[in-house]
Amino acid sequence: NSLTRRAPIPSDAQGRSGARFHTSYNKRYVIKIITSEDVAEMHNILKKYHQ
Repeated sequence: NSLTRRAPIPSDAQGRSGARFHTSYNKRYVIKIITSEDVAEMHNILKKYHQ
């Protein structure tokens, strides 16, 4: 319910890498917004991990 009742709220803070974050309305979850390049890198890492 934390992520389905209301849209996540953008945070003004940024990570050291410049990443943006959102929080669930009840502040239970933090969501990191990542680039498509980050997604591709994560897929590479996970493939190697899963083998």
